[in-house]
Amino acid sequence: MATIANMYGPDFLWLYAGVIVCALGACWALLYLPGGGAEPPRPVSQNPDPYEIAYLRGGEIEVGRLALIELIEEGWLHEKVGGSMGKPSAGAVLRRADTPPSSYVAASKHKLLEQFSGSAHTARAALKLDGFRAAVADLVRPFASQCERFLVPKDSRNMIVLPAAVIVLGLGAFKFSVALAAGRSNVGFLLIFAAAASFGLWRLGTMRLNRAGQEHLSRLQEAFEEMRIAPIEPGSDSREKLMLRYALYGAAAIGSASIAHAAMLGLNPNQSSAWDSSSSSCGDSGGDSGCGGGCGGCGGGE
Repeated sequence: MATIANMYGPDFLWLYAGVIVCALGACWALLYLPGGGAEPPRPVSQNPDPYEIAYLRGGEIEVGRLALIELIEEGWLHEKVGGSMGKPSAGAVLRRADTPPSSYVAASKHKLLEQFSGSAHTARAALKLDGFRAAVADLVRPFASQCERFLVPKDSRNMIVLPAAVIVLGLGAFKFSVALAAGRSNVGFLLIFAAAASFGLWRLGTMRLNRAGQEHLSRLQEAFEEMRIAPIEPGSDSREKLMLRYALYGAAAIGSASIAHAAMLGLNPNQSSAWDSSSSSCGDSGGDSGCGGGCGGCGGGE
């Protein structure tokens, strides 16, 4: 440690940069590469389950948003207060329909609908309700285990990223304390390097998909690329197309198809929807079980 403590500033920065690059590279390889190339890719189903794809892309929060889209499309949920000129306002408050539509709500989504019985919520608020989260977890449970081989287990992220963070940030903190003790204040680049390392480690710590998962999701998105930009015409299959588009591409794609839906969900149609810290389990499913062959979104079965 004495050698590092007495090291000339620029020399230490080169050393520190090398340590950061090696640490980030090793973490990325250990988290991302497992599962890739272990077996030949399966053909993409022409009728994938949007809920499985949404779970693969963004976890339970994306499944919850997709369920809200379906309930809105089927007429079970409406905007409580209309926006200007009858257009839905951003972050609109959703309420249960006073007159139930003729369509039947599946039992798997009935618990979600119950959260709006007697009270109205914005989509963002509904996604944070314990009852809503529990209902989404029930909705995900049948296929969550089939998607595990595409996900980076939470335990693996902690076991790999935390030691790297201790080494990288500990080394930076040691040199920072030495500089302050010596009365030197030219530590700007050291702080920048430490901040960049922290950001990189945070991104790795929240990595959801491994290589197999990213490749599978990319293949699904490429297979339905025409749907992403094609207009959705009113018809018997418009709801299915809208749901699949959101499942595959997120808010940016649904915004181009239906600004109203994006607004009612409190999403920015110019940005892809992303997992946020309020959700319950971003890729927390652990285990090494393989994906079932009949899983439309995760297994890619025919």
